[in-house]
Amino acid sequence: MYEKKIDSVVKASNVFDMIEARKRNSSFSAFISSFGKYIVYLLGIILILSVVSFIAVKIMLSPVDGFTPKQLAVNAGVAVSDEIPLSMTTAIFPKTEVYYHGVRVGEYSGDDIAVSGVLSHFNIELGENDVVNHNMDDGLFYGMTIRVDEVYYKEKIVETVIPFDIVEIESQTVPKGTRVVETEGVMGSSQKVVNVKYVNGEIVEESEASDRYIAPVNEVVYIGVGGVFIAPDGTKYNYSYYLDVTATAYTHTGDPTYMGTVAEVGVIAVDPRNIKLGSNVYVIGGYGDYGLCRAEDIGGGIKGKRIDVFLDTEEECVRFGRRKMRAYVME
Repeated sequence: MYEKKIDSVVKASNVFDMIEARKRNSSFSAFISSFGKYIVYLLGIILILSVVSFIAVKIMLSPVDGFTPKQLAVNAGVAVSDEIPLSMTTAIFPKTEVYYHGVRVGEYSGDDIAVSGVLSHFNIELGENDVVNHNMDDGLFYGMTIRVDEVYYKEKIVETVIPFDIVEIESQTVPKGTRVVETEGVMGSSQKVVNVKYVNGEIVEESEASDRYIAPVNEVVYIGVGGVFIAPDGTKYNYSYYLDVTATAYTHTGDPTYMGTVAEVGVIAVDPRNIKLGSNVYVIGGYGDYGLCRAEDIGGGIKGKRIDVFLDTEEECVRFGRRKMRAYVME
């Protein structure tokens, strides 16, 4: 009796375990069923996105203005391998900054793929002095900056004045106490020709092209100091200056001298620009002395360093002829 009760309890326990096992199997099947639905939804979304992406890439990679998608990608700075399928390349139109004569004119992000197209977009026409920092057919790339600079050159002369010196020379051929400029002084100069490079109106570089030196001409000044002349008879004369002259002779004409005096031996005709009228003059030469005389007359042919000495007769004048002499003008 007792054993039958135990056997009934065991059977009842087995039935209970079977019921619990069925419940667990049912919950797991429900979980698997629910998870499968989410997987299907996710795969559907991925498929839809893949199709949309494929269509978008096809549209972007269609040829533009005769250029293939691969060319567009290369010009845009994107490295493209020959082994990568065309559908894997990417066409990029980067932003490009543009400057004209140092001023930023804008930023370009259109579909032109060369520098020339960008300049045309901004209506930039190149002048004869304009320089572009890229070739006109260069392609655009990421971070690119296009600059159109106005470049020109000018010559600049840098001149330095070099003063002249004054050379003073004591002389017995100019009146004592006077200064006579024999040679005018001329300033010299140092001239440097410099090539100046301008970019957009600003100096960016200077280079010396040539150097020219002009030497100054010194001014020469004679200062009269006078001197002492000793005549053949031993007499000393203080003179102001002397002149080396060409001497001829003249005789009586019946006319008075230019100073209104009587023409006689001891009178000479002079050029008043060299010997003042009324001056006492001692004339001496290799053919003999004429001696101490007075400048009182002038003559039509007596110009410059020439004198005419008075003699009593024509015969004496002929014998005198033309002589080189020295005339000491007394103080």
